[in-house]
Amino acid sequence: MRLRKLFLSLVVCVISFGACAAPSSPPATAPPTPTPTFASLILHVGGSGQYQSIQQAINSAPSGATIKVAQGTYTENIIIKSSKNIQLEGGWNADFSSRSDDSALTVLDGGGHGSVLDIGVSNGINVILRIDAFTIKNGTSWQGGGVRVVAGRGAKIALLLHNNVIMGNSSTNRGGGIFIESAGGSIDATVTNSIITKNVTNNEGGGIRVNSCDGGTVVVTLTKNVITSNAVTHLVEGEGGWDGGGIAAFASRSGATTLTLTNNVITKNEAGWGGGVFGYAWGPDAALSITLTNNVIAGNRAGGCGAGIFSCSGQTCPVSEPGGSVIWTLTNNTVTGNIANDGGSGIHIVSGSGFGDGGLISLSMQNDIVWGNTDPHGGQQLVVGVAVGRSGVATAKASYSDVGFSIATHGGGAYTLDHMINTDPLFADPVNQVFLLQDGSPCIDVGDPSSTCNDGSCPPGKGTERCDMGAYGGPNNYDWPK
Repeated sequence: MRLRKLFLSLVVCVISFGACAAPSSPPATAPPTPTPTFASLILHVGGSGQYQSIQQAINSAPSGATIKVAQGTYTENIIIKSSKNIQLEGGWNADFSSRSDDSALTVLDGGGHGSVLDIGVSNGINVILRIDAFTIKNGTSWQGGGVRVVAGRGAKIALLLHNNVIMGNSSTNRGGGIFIESAGGSIDATVTNSIITKNVTNNEGGGIRVNSCDGGTVVVTLTKNVITSNAVTHLVEGEGGWDGGGIAAFASRSGATTLTLTNNVITKNEAGWGGGVFGYAWGPDAALSITLTNNVIAGNRAGGCGAGIFSCSGQTCPVSEPGGSVIWTLTNNTVTGNIANDGGSGIHIVSGSGFGDGGLISLSMQNDIVWGNTDPHGGQQLVVGVAVGRSGVATAKASYSDVGFSIATHGGGAYTLDHMINTDPLFADPVNQVFLLQDGSPCIDVGDPSSTCNDGSCPPGKGTERCDMGAYGGPNNYDWPK
């Protein structure tokens, strides 16, 4: 997607449309839904009552407002600290008679002076925010160079990022592109049809960093995104940067984090551990759940282990609490072409470390392809381990999947295999990152035979209705970023 700087006058339009719609199936005892009332308030730059910045419009917007932003570049660091229920729409022309969904036309530029968008609330403050069709770039902050979202105790945040490009942002600590953390509050964040690229951080989560702590809850849903060329740059001698080049997800101190990824492409990201996706829980009551369905995780790099996926539970640094639980559920993913400088180049999970005991970490795989990942140990496609001399549980179960030649355990790690194959999946053009299956692929029509797994012969699935292995099989095989 081309990014163009269009230095036009700011034009912002605010339309108040009343209360949010009620759920589609309310309980029988629920009161009737109020009829929304509509106002005709429209504000433009250069006239009476018109705004000079997006921040001014947000500050003034009533609950339920839509802020329409004209095409152009806006150098702002937007801050939300009070209760809001608003929607930002980019792509409007100067007189608001038409709109383009090209996110390159409306740019939010942080100017290198803080997060581009910073939402930080607590003490009963609620924020509902949708952002559609913007490029969010050039933010520099301690956390979340592009977007920073923090809910303290008693706060609730609902965030939808749709059809945006989040690029070229940086943080000195965590979350180069996006930082999401609930410290005793509640966050529900959804990112769809977006590109997250060329963001960097020194510590955790080059593209996205997610965390729950202090009893907080975080639910993050990522659908139809491209997460590419993000990096963690804090270098450790011989091991590279820290954690999660593409995505880093955490749960700590009684936090609960749920991360769901569907139809995403996660590629060319780099970190010390977890070049593509990283997951970690510490503290005995911390719970992290990660579900991956129909994703491509390819061409990522790790200076240490787990270039595609790395996950751990327990003390991996000198903190007081031992491990929490990390539950991975993988269905119809392709993990390939990832490169690790140490081991477990495909998927590496471990409980505990030299610092202390671990907790529970488990991995369930069905209809996946884990193939062609490389490391100095002969290409360890799957590693399951418990740190030597430490307590902890690490298990993996793989079924109806194509997993390459090397599967390893250490310590008390264990795995089970059912209806597996071990053969070249015959990707269409792996050199050019095309992981569709060739017509003669051994992964066609050999997935789980249950009808609930069928791909229905829908392209890019091959063969009959029975599920193909890999990202382009199964019932979600067709729904990819355009």
